[in-house]
Amino acid sequence: MEVITTWSKTDPKKEIKSALAIGNFDGMHQGHQALLQEAVELASSTNSKPAVMSFTPHPRVFFNSDQAPFQLVSENQKQRLLKHFGIERYFNLGFDEALSNLSAQEFIDQILIHTANVSHVIVGEDFRFGKGREGSIDTLLEASIQNDFKLIIIEPVRNAQNYTLSSTMIREAIKEGDLTRANQMLNWPDNLGWEIEGEVIHGDKRGRELGYPTANMKLDNYLRPKYGVYAVKIAIDDDNLSPKWHMGAANIGVRPMFEIPTPLLETYIFDFDSEIYGSNVRVQVVERLRGEARFDNLEALIEQMAKDCDKARKILKV
Repeated sequence: MEVITTWSKTDPKKEIKSALAIGNFDGMHQGHQALLQEAVELASSTNSKPAVMSFTPHPRVFFNSDQAPFQLVSENQKQRLLKHFGIERYFNLGFDEALSNLSAQEFIDQILIHTANVSHVIVGEDFRFGKGREGSIDTLLEASIQNDFKLIIIEPVRNAQNYTLSSTMIREAIKEGDLTRANQMLNWPDNLGWEIEGEVIHGDKRGRELGYPTANMKLDNYLRPKYGVYAVKIAIDDDNLSPKWHMGAANIGVRPMFEIPTPLLETYIFDFDSEIYGSNVRVQVVERLRGEARFDNLEALIEQMAKDCDKARKILKV
């Protein structure tokens, strides 16, 4: 997949046009997948490249630097999924002051025409663009006539209760600790579920002292799931869409017994005894076992951890 991170004010240099789906694609959920599918189908019938345009950082973060963490997918995971769904050209444009100040017409000229060289533009019905969100579907429709590209508007995907599927709904499910509901809405391939990806860091070695050594990761900009203990799957230094999974149990939170200052993801990997500091680890959060709790003593904590692992093994069928 070709990845483009800059935009141009000059004439387009790409001879092959783009059937371009535009959006934040911050959850890669079923609604986003509908846009991707349309881009792939249109490209195959028009000798264009199936393409996606997204923005980093999320405009919501750019305009509100105090925004609480809400990331659903890492950039790595987004690219893995884009490749799976057949996208061949990925415009991952830096959302900065220059881009945010483009008028709607400048966005059309410099981003859609000069940078992406569009044959089709595929968007959701609520798409807005340009400084102050001045550009609308009507603006794009007029531009499509003037610039000889086709505008495709994708209707929202709805769930069984007829609610429009959205990243907001998925975030709410994760914040409630309901990963089953969140993953149903994501509907990722190969039984993939929502995951947290990051580097294994050194911790206070408390888990090792208790007999349950953990791989510790910062949550950084990821959305905070409801704190507690979860059954999880773990992939280590594996960038494949469907990696080799290890099984385990993880604590997400601040550990009330020890009151760590910053929330962490701490994963105990079953039947595993290797040093993985510095490794890139993907932790797929499968099911919440319980909330965080303070215990009377370490013996009670260790006893509960054994019960958590037994429960996680049953859920994960190991």
